[in-house]
Amino acid sequence: MTTGLKEHSQALSAADAEAREKAYNAFYDTMRIFYDKNLKTRYSPLVRWLVFSVVEFKRCLGRRRKTV
Repeated sequence: MTTGLKEHSQALSAADAEAREKAYNAFYDTMRIFYDKNLKTRYSPLVRWLVFSVVEFKRCLGRRRKTV
């Protein structure tokens, strides 16, 4: 889980759903920022598109599994 909480300890967390959602989105947004900052000039725009597509797929997959 991207917010750092294990499934069994989510009920014990003081973080509300909005805070968990922000942390979840920030995790994936940070992947995109890292790529642009460190790898964008090494690879073609096609690779950038592919990387960002996979990041978005993983974000959606995590939501589908109810990890947020």
